Amino acid sequence: MPRNQWKISKERGSEIAINISFDILKDKDLPIKQYVDQLNEKTSTYNISKNKRNISQFLKHFYGGITGFINSCDNLHIVQKNNKNYVKYYNILDDWTIINDDF
Repeated sequence: MPRNQWKISKERGSEIAINISFDILKDKDLPIKQYVDQLNEKTSTYNISKNKRNISQFLKHFYGGITGFINSCDNLHIVQKNNKNYVKYYNILDDWTIINDDF
């Protein structure tokens, strides 16, 4: 029997993590540890594993860790502030102006 039996796919788990990340980071950047703590807390109601593993363990299994997950996302970035690493949610559409959406 495999050591980790996940009840969701890599794609579904990534989608959950990205959506929750947006909620966590929409108004502020967070130090990585605080981001991981909040991500685990806000996803604790999701039944992702047969043996009660959290979302950061899921991301470690599929991406090698939280940094690997962040690096795989277009909208999440690690930035340095005051010699500390922070996680930032960056919406690429914020830099665009839609002038005609009738296409």
